[in-house]
Amino acid sequence: MHPPSFAVMEWIAKMLLLPFTWITLIMARWRRIMFKTGRWKSVEFELPTIAVLHHFRTQQLLTYLPFLNNLMDGGSISFIPRLSLLNAGETLDPIDGANYSTLRKGDSKVIGYRQSMVLAVSECFALYSDMKSILVPTRKLNFEIRQQSNLLLTSSERLFWNETMSPVGNRLEPLNQLHCIDVCLIFYKELADLIAIDQEARSFCGKETLVCFVRESSAINQETMEVYYSPDGSEFATDRDTFVRLFINSLFGTK
Repeated sequence: MHPPSFAVMEWIAKMLLLPFTWITLIMARWRRIMFKTGRWKSVEFELPTIAVLHHFRTQQLLTYLPFLNNLMDGGSISFIPRLSLLNAGETLDPIDGANYSTLRKGDSKVIGYRQSMVLAVSECFALYSDMKSILVPTRKLNFEIRQQSNLLLTSSERLFWNETMSPVGNRLEPLNQLHCIDVCLIFYKELADLIAIDQEARSFCGKETLVCFVRESSAINQETMEVYYSPDGSEFATDRDTFVRLFINSLFGTK
C-alpha cells in the first residue's frame, strides 16, 4: 500500500484546521467590537495614518512598501512588529534615543517596533521631523492607532478575498469588513482579466472604491508604469503625477 501523496496530506491538514478558522473569525469580530465601544483604547496622531490591509508574508510585503512610500512623496514611515522583520531575515539597527523602535538596516522608512506600536510612533514622531504620514501594514483593520484611511494591498495571483482565514490561510479580517476600504491596489505580473477582478473588488469593497492595477515591476523599480484605474482601459495613468493625485485624493479626499 502506497503512502498518501503530499497533496492528500495537505488536504487532510486543511480539513483538520478548518474549524479553527471560525475561532479566528469570532476573535476578529470581538476585537472590532472592543475597539469600537472603547473598551480597548486606541489613540489618534496628528499625522495622517493609513492602514495597509494585506495577506502577504513579511518578505513579500517589504518589496511593496518602497512603492507606497514613493506614492506618499517619500514622507511616510511604515511600522512593522520587530519580530516579524527578524523572522523574515531582516537586520535591525538601534535608533539613538529610542527605546521601543529599531530601524530596518539601510532603510529609514521601515521601523520595527517592540511591545507597543503607539510608543514607537510617538518616539519617531519626535525623532523624524520629516515624517508626513504613518503607514501601518496590518492583517487586522482595528488596532491601537486610529487610522484615517484604509488601503487594501493584494495580488492578482492570489486575491485577498480568495484567501482563506487563518490558520488555513493568511487572512485575519472578515470579508464583510472590506466595505471600509478606500483604495484597492492590485499588483499583477501578467495582464490578467482586469474587468473580472475589478468587479470582484467592487463587490467586496463597494462601488465607490478606487481599484488600481499596477504591474509588479512598478513596485520593484519604485515607479508607476501601466497603472489602470478603469478595467476597460478608458482611464489609465501612465505618468506618476496623474496616479499620485488620484491615489492621494481617494485616500484623503471627502469620504
